[in-house]
Amino acid sequence: MKARFLTHSVVTLIANLSLALSNWLLLIFLTKFFTTNDLGQVVMSLSFLSPLFLFCSFKLRTLIIVKDEHQYRADQYFNARFLSNTLLLVLSPLLAAIFFGSGIGIGIVLLVALYKWGDGWCELSYAYLQSVGRFSEVAKSQVFRALITITWFIISAWFEVNLFVLLVGWSGVTLGVAIIGIRKVALLEQEKNWLGWVLDLITRTHLYRRSLALYKRYFTVSIALMMLSLYVYLPNFFLEAHYGVELAGYFATLSYFLVAGALLVNSLSQVVSPMLVELARLEAFNLFIRRVLQLCLLGCVIGVTSVLVGVFGGEWILRVIYNQGAAEYADELVWVLAAAGVRYVYIFVGTGMNALRDFHSQTIIYTLGTTATMIACYLLIPASGIMGAAWAMLIGVSIEFLGFFSRFGWLVWQLKLDARRDAVNV
Repeated sequence: MKARFLTHSVVTLIANLSLALSNWLLLIFLTKFFTTNDLGQVVMSLSFLSPLFLFCSFKLRTLIIVKDEHQYRADQYFNARFLSNTLLLVLSPLLAAIFFGSGIGIGIVLLVALYKWGDGWCELSYAYLQSVGRFSEVAKSQVFRALITITWFIISAWFEVNLFVLLVGWSGVTLGVAIIGIRKVALLEQEKNWLGWVLDLITRTHLYRRSLALYKRYFTVSIALMMLSLYVYLPNFFLEAHYGVELAGYFATLSYFLVAGALLVNSLSQVVSPMLVELARLEAFNLFIRRVLQLCLLGCVIGVTSVLVGVFGGEWILRVIYNQGAAEYADELVWVLAAAGVRYVYIFVGTGMNALRDFHSQTIIYTLGTTATMIACYLLIPASGIMGAAWAMLIGVSIEFLGFFSRFGWLVWQLKLDARRDAVNV
């Protein structure tokens, strides 16, 4: 079991890092070859759309893995994703026009929305494959997607394409990989006519009734996801309001270090999630708690290491990866990495709470953390700019850290109390 866990961890880690690298390369490419305004427009589009698409995802990835007691079939999960994400895709230009006015190009918003729509299908396909133990197939798909995306960026740089063409290719690659993933799921569901399977999940009305029931049941979970995403993107809105899209773009280049590191930790989280679910099902709670705490320690080590790298090499890294303009924010990077380090520790606590199906409390914790971040942004960014944004992020994760460990401590106490009662009754 340990050997299989290690293999899955390494495979998932390599795949997620390759995909993170391809997404990071978009920011690097925009910083080096496009104007700061172009960078800012893409960043603000992502900042606006990412929380909305997460809100519409209803954490279906986790629900597939932990096996909801209603035992929804694969086509029902995919129908739910189609209903919510397609509605958001259609409405995204209108919502962006209301929110930004004429400050952000509608074409850019629509292409970013198309990318997020395809990425949602990829994510759900990967979750299904992981739930049936197909970790290597997920890794191959992610690496393939990353390589094709990177190749597109290289071609774009060679031919000096404009921003619109760049984004068309970026979203097109994701849509292509999404189609391949959906086809794979249909085949595993014993549906040889995968196109017919897709048409059925779109057209069968009873699936929509099930989707609406699922939304109602897990509405608070979707709020938790949106709050989790808003934590990363909220500072961009305040920076854009006070300093313009250019400074928001620069902060995004710093905060992506947090996103990239979180992918490393989430890779491990995705692999251990089925194991923790099984331990919870078997009521092996002592081992369950020990595994969660061991993973938290690993997250702490990753966080401390990233901060040390930022302290001693942050300026050089920013200059090499981005440009001299970004290197001027090396001190701010250290504070962003400190905030990231705190988050790496309690991500695994959240994974354990998912295994125990404790979703509602996470919504409350993330809402408190995001609210604290928003208040801190309001107070600190006008006077301190990017440094204020970094401080705000650290304040937000500190609130979440306290919330997660307090809640997990209470759950552990409850589990041990229930175990004692069961022993007495026996």
